[in-house]
Amino acid sequence: MSTQRGKIHSIRRGASSVMGPSVLERMSAGKALREKVPRSSHAEWAAHADRRDPVEVLRNSDHGRLPELVPIRYGRMRQSPFAFFRGSAWLLAFRPPLP
Repeated sequence: MSTQRGKIHSIRRGASSVMGPSVLERMSAGKALREKVPRSSHAEWAAHADRRDPVEVLRNSDHGRLPELVPIRYGRMRQSPFAFFRGSAWLLAFRPPLP
């Protein structure tokens, strides 16, 4: 993925603190964080042993729905990532019971 560095560095801004850190400050902060936590460390993540299958959670959310409308729901969710997240709000809000 390429960035257009000429455009990033050509952004001019007054000394207003309302705007937050400058582009260069944000870029250097991001670079410092990448050196501290390299991208390769993200591969070490593992799901909890008691984590439920997301597909199972979605299917459980179908209970109480009209069975003939469930395929339409999944068809709409398949159209785009936004539509999926909108249709799977229950999945995103799902929290397993605390031990």
